[in-house]
Amino acid sequence: MHLRFTSALAMLALAVGCSSEPAEQPESAQQNEVEPAPSPVAMTIDGKPEISIATLRKDLGANSRAEFSKAGGRVIAANLMHAEVETIEPLKGLPLRYLDLTQQKVDDISVLEGMPLEELYLEQTNVSDLSPLKGAPLLVLRMEHTPVSDLSPLEGMQLRQLNVFDTKVTDLSPIAGMPLDTLWITDSQVKDIAVLKDMNLVSLDLENTPVTDLSPLAGQTSLKRLNIAGSDVTDLTPLRGLALDRLIFTPEKIEKGLEVVREMPSLQNIGRSFDTVSAPGLFWAGYDSQPKESKKEETPKAEEQPQEAMKEQAKEEAPADEKPLENEEKTDKPAETPATEPAAESKEESEKPAQN
Repeated sequence: MHLRFTSALAMLALAVGCSSEPAEQPESAQQNEVEPAPSPVAMTIDGKPEISIATLRKDLGANSRAEFSKAGGRVIAANLMHAEVETIEPLKGLPLRYLDLTQQKVDDISVLEGMPLEELYLEQTNVSDLSPLKGAPLLVLRMEHTPVSDLSPLEGMQLRQLNVFDTKVTDLSPIAGMPLDTLWITDSQVKDIAVLKDMNLVSLDLENTPVTDLSPLAGQTSLKRLNIAGSDVTDLTPLRGLALDRLIFTPEKIEKGLEVVREMPSLQNIGRSFDTVSAPGLFWAGYDSQPKESKKEETPKAEEQPQEAMKEQAKEEAPADEKPLENEEKTDKPAETPATEPAAESKEESEKPAQN
């Protein structure tokens, strides 16, 4: 049984009491039991008799890896990860509170409209329209690697976890006011995170995004885990006073505020990627041992003039009698040099192709 599904069942059991398909009792026990009175037929949320799990599995065309759980005779959780389903129409009307459609060839979730879903996983599906979820009591929504672009159907939800990793989302304004503690917008085109101001986030992933400004995170002492590796962030000063325990970033991109994280006492893990995090002391020892040329100095942008730097380098490397005159850098026309200055003439002669 998938760990995520198991954890969800534990939470649902506390809330409503649920069980998987009942196990068969030993034959001796069956002989001594009195035939129980037939229980009322469970009804779906649209008033139809609920089908059995065996029938549901068959109607979905799901393989043996599909998992279901019931509470009060009704199916309230379905794990269809790896179940090889292409339609979820048979789920219509079920009072599902948990549904995992990860890696299924599903593009239409209209049957989920009106369901009391609390956890929904749409990872690596073809779903692009979230409008059937409008008004759902969702707490967890993961939809990485999908063509979703519009989050407006989520407005007003009380989501705690949202993952839009590698989606077409560009605007986070619909999540304003949500009690989010985990937000992953990795590999998206989101540029502005102003909506995150005053949120109580615990985990935030901005990896490989065009985000440049971290100021909305200033003062968010609840934030513990931050990933900005590969983003366009160059200033870490908004992180001053935070109590991060893990930071993943690209130090070579940082122009300002590197000392803020170097001096952050709460940090336990730091690195350039999830796979390379280490203790701060080890990380900074490795960073400091790099040649200075491989580090980006914390200098004003005005000094970052590649063309001028190349010219200066060329002047330094050229022999003294071949160095260009200063006025030649500022005009397309050659300077009028008095006849008493043979250096200019010799330079012109040296620039002509050799006569064979």
